[in-house]
Amino acid sequence: MKTQYGFTNPEEQLRFENEILKLKLETEMGALAINVPDNMPPALANAWLNSIYNFEKNHQNSENKKTVFEHLGKPTFKKVEELTPENVKKELEHFLTLLKEHGMELNVICSYEPAIIYNFIVTELFPYEILHVNESGGMTVFTYEEFHPNIDYDIRRSTDEFLWSFFDKREFNEFNLVFLNDKIHTKMGSVISTGECLLIMRDVQEVYKDRILYDIEISEIIFDNSGGKSISNISYSHHDGSEIKKVIVVLEFTSDYYYYTINRISIPGILEI
Repeated sequence: MKTQYGFTNPEEQLRFENEILKLKLETEMGALAINVPDNMPPALANAWLNSIYNFEKNHQNSENKKTVFEHLGKPTFKKVEELTPENVKKELEHFLTLLKEHGMELNVICSYEPAIIYNFIVTELFPYEILHVNESGGMTVFTYEEFHPNIDYDIRRSTDEFLWSFFDKREFNEFNLVFLNDKIHTKMGSVISTGECLLIMRDVQEVYKDRILYDIEISEIIFDNSGGKSISNISYSHHDGSEIKKVIVVLEFTSDYYYYTINRISIPGILEI
């Protein structure tokens, strides 16, 4: 029995429909080339492509969009300068609760004064347009730092996680490569790739596998629009705790649209790239 488009095999029919969906996403929605994994079953790929297509279709339809303020029912609010510090806290809690009641949530990673977050909600988040067709149980999550990146925090977090994982060979995996830039600048003035840097680090880890990191104290963070640097005091020793050493570690970073990645590593006595 032939299926639609004349195919006798339902699986071939789905593969053909998937190719059509990819073309529609590229031509109608302006999506970049979409690669479907070879091992993905055609039926699953079809459902996945359809979900992307429907989302993009809804997103491009202005009738399916409204501001967060409209989504919340246009609640009354006052400017931050019109409120006392105590009332700012109360109003902030009120709006955070209201967001959750309407399927939205605001995450704040770092610590800020309540007035800063309240002002962000009423001046930036309220006018922000989102799709208002939410699936049952769905949640739209906003993160304050995605609107206002906290570079100091990002560099501190990258420094801390990178060093702890580097000293613990079991914890160092490809995920940690997100901390590395694709161009690593060596102390000799040459440039190596992330992969080459990883090979060097693997060799160093094997040689110094008995080293135990005890403490990291980040003493200084420096950054601008082009890059940054972290300076840390670390203490480490052999596995038996003998001969505790303290050195100053310097990590240099490259900036790429508010995302800072390591491009130079200096751990005296252990790793100098």
